[in-house]
Amino acid sequence: MVTIDPNSAPQLISLKLLRLSRRWFPRSNVDQERRKLFAELYEEGGPDALPPILAVHDPALGAYLVADGFTRYFGACDAGLEALPTVFPAVQADLSPIENAWLIGLREVATSGKPLSRAEQHTAILRSLDEYPDLSDAEIAKLVGCTRQTVWRQRCIATAGQLEERPERWATSSVSADEIARSLVRGVGRMWDARGLTDLLLGDRTGQRLANALDEQFGEDAIEWAERFCRWTQRALDDLRSAE
Repeated sequence: MVTIDPNSAPQLISLKLLRLSRRWFPRSNVDQERRKLFAELYEEGGPDALPPILAVHDPALGAYLVADGFTRYFGACDAGLEALPTVFPAVQADLSPIENAWLIGLREVATSGKPLSRAEQHTAILRSLDEYPDLSDAEIAKLVGCTRQTVWRQRCIATAGQLEERPERWATSSVSADEIARSLVRGVGRMWDARGLTDLLLGDRTGQRLANALDEQFGEDAIEWAERFCRWTQRALDDLRSAE
């Protein structure tokens, strides 16, 4: 596993150059009480009041992905700070910046004073199983900060959805709607992160390409399915915005 050596000395990075996203944040949301406390600490002690955040450089964005320190970032914003001390841990050269940020954040959370909730653990386990199938139950358990038995249970759930059976099986399967949704989102995320996908899809003809794909897949029902996708996406967007 090839890694890129980090710069261990903290650097003061402008908040404007830091990027945060649910795509690499292992928690479901930011603890508002901790955010308020961190803001008070920063107001009183300045940017060095709390440990440095961890970040991964993303050359394509010309910015830095916050791997660990989401609450500190928001607390710093609330306190009116302009920059935060930042450390850049070693990253795996064969992974994308987003993948590295997610793994680093997950490792940090697993050993923090506030571990992941059970639901957050399950989500992290399923993503690990999906993206890193060669990892053992013990390795994933250490990464997420849970027991091997918990990983084994989630592996059984994930495997249940991979059997080569008729599509109708999903209607009566023990696999829940939440798990199906997570699988769909992980699939879209992997495609989006693929090298060159942005250049291939983003552009003036993106809509036409999607329309052609819908027409090939669903024929006369293409418009109905396109409207369904739009409704699902809009509902997800509304839910995300209401949770902020």
